[in-house]
Amino acid sequence: MNRQFILTLCAAVGFGFATAQTKDGGLSADMLKDIVKEQKQAPVSPALVNAVAANAIDDLAKNHSNAGQFDTYFSIETPSQSITDQKSSGRCWMFSGFNVLRSVYTQQRDSIQLEFSQAYLFFYDQLEKANLMLQGVIDTGQKPMDDQRVQFFFHYPLSDGGTFCGVADLVDKYGLVPKEVMPESFSSDNTSKARSLIASKLREFGLQLRDMVQKGKSQASISKAKVRMLAQVYRMLEMTIGQPPQKFTYAFKTKSGHSVGKAREYTPLSFSREVVGGPLNGTFIMVMNDPRRPYYKTYEVEWDRHTYDGHNWRYLNLPMDEIEKLAIASLRDGRKLYSSYDVGKFLDRKRGYADTENFDYGSLFGTSFGMDKAQRIATFDSGSTHAMTLCAVDLDAKGNATKWKVENSWGADWGQKGCLIMSDRWFREFMFRLVVDKKYVSENLLKAANQEPVMVMPEDPLFLPDESDYEEGDNTIQPRIGITMSNLTNMDDSKMKVNLTYGVEFEHFVTDQFSVAGGILFTDQGTKIKSELGDYSLNLYYSTFPLTANYYVLPGLAVKAGLQPAIRVKARMEVDGTKIDLDRMLDIFLGDDDYKMNKFDLSIPFGLSYEYSGVTLDARYNLGVTKLFSGLDESVRNNVIVVTLGYKL
Repeated sequence: MNRQFILTLCAAVGFGFATAQTKDGGLSADMLKDIVKEQKQAPVSPALVNAVAANAIDDLAKNHSNAGQFDTYFSIETPSQSITDQKSSGRCWMFSGFNVLRSVYTQQRDSIQLEFSQAYLFFYDQLEKANLMLQGVIDTGQKPMDDQRVQFFFHYPLSDGGTFCGVADLVDKYGLVPKEVMPESFSSDNTSKARSLIASKLREFGLQLRDMVQKGKSQASISKAKVRMLAQVYRMLEMTIGQPPQKFTYAFKTKSGHSVGKAREYTPLSFSREVVGGPLNGTFIMVMNDPRRPYYKTYEVEWDRHTYDGHNWRYLNLPMDEIEKLAIASLRDGRKLYSSYDVGKFLDRKRGYADTENFDYGSLFGTSFGMDKAQRIATFDSGSTHAMTLCAVDLDAKGNATKWKVENSWGADWGQKGCLIMSDRWFREFMFRLVVDKKYVSENLLKAANQEPVMVMPEDPLFLPDESDYEEGDNTIQPRIGITMSNLTNMDDSKMKVNLTYGVEFEHFVTDQFSVAGGILFTDQGTKIKSELGDYSLNLYYSTFPLTANYYVLPGLAVKAGLQPAIRVKARMEVDGTKIDLDRMLDIFLGDDDYKMNKFDLSIPFGLSYEYSGVTLDARYNLGVTKLFSGLDESVRNNVIVVTLGYKL
């Protein structure tokens, strides 16, 4: 049974229970009485009700035993730098990325003060995302409007969020400029209005491009129309963010504001080469902690990129112990790291302190909140919401982390002088991804990061699995068609015979890597024989019932083995176009129950299968176990190679 069938069945069962309550599943008067009666069994004091009604929940749930002063000393801390402020925008990814880049440059130049222009790179980020949306609409122009991918482009035509992969692609393509050269504008600090207007225009343009594609307009005319549309977007960006410079003159400055050396002329790319030192892509890996998925595997998020010709978000999934080791190794060497978190959970904003014991919501409401990290992700209760720059860690005597510190981008007056301190227990629950320079990554992890990625989609809380990626409890039905290449053992002058096979297979995933499968295949087996009397073929028609255990050694690639009982439906010998019933012929010529052709057959199948986008290529060898004939000294058995194509529903 396929996944959709299972979901439908569950919904039907749920509906059955619901109709026992009301016809349409709504709240009936009797049910409402039961609810009120149930809550009266655990009465809440009027004082508590009044307190909750008149105060902020966080103020009442604050854990007094955890509300005192906390240690702000860190055994490993990178040099401090100026705190930035993203204002009312979603550009935390860019601010964190820039914090990392400028810290690498100023680490070797203690006296230099440097900030990059977020407005400059944001201009090109928005232009590139507009192009990504329009080209995506062109690429999917023949698909229906309700197609999931078409809806993705129209639902999210433009955003101000992103990842470090976007920083790398944009910096490598457009370079960097100092903040003084292109300062922030009102609309770069407050992105909502301009972004919504451009998004609305992109949706309008998208409909026009779809119409051109569906009317069969030439690629040249479609491309020309897209250029005109992007020119309008460029104009709107230029008015709201500013005109990005092509050249500028700049002198580096000390922290006290004095110029260092003479001013020089730069282009954005030449300035980037001087401060960054070369391309960013290829110098780092992104790691993530997603306990729903197997660790030490690489995943790539389809369409999650900033530029059409850039890099999708690609990450290696690791347990938190491994991630902490990478972070500590980098911080020891004075290197800050791009990192992201579900920052709003258990955050004491006044103190700039995040800890799972900051608030006791369960006691306040007389309940518990018991989901683990994997469950919170799967149910959209938690996910990466904010990027910050990891800058410090405190280790105990055994070298284990006790707390962490990040540079935030909410201004210098927020939290701990613009920074946030996190307990290690909070860090493990609500930290999601980390960008690490490859020089701090072990050879084994680099090898894992370079494996063929599992493609995942952007609709998931942290990204849903693709069709070909399965989880525990998943079920599939797979229609199959292909060929058999069969022969018989201990038959003189026999040759392999090729025939058609078809059927269906059911697969159940016990875990995300192990499954069991069973099905039915109708096969034409046997052999071709050359003899002095002429050439003839032996055609054996079976209903086979393959049962296999499958282990997915890599995403999509499975090794399999099992047992295959089969029932012979009929047997024919074909000589010069004449078909002879073999069972009847044996009865006539032998007439002895001791010499019969067995109807039951048993074989051992083993082989490989590979799946891509639901299409599966399966190759297996069926090693015959039972004899084809009873009463003969020779052991004649079926040996069959089966190659099929299937599609998993």
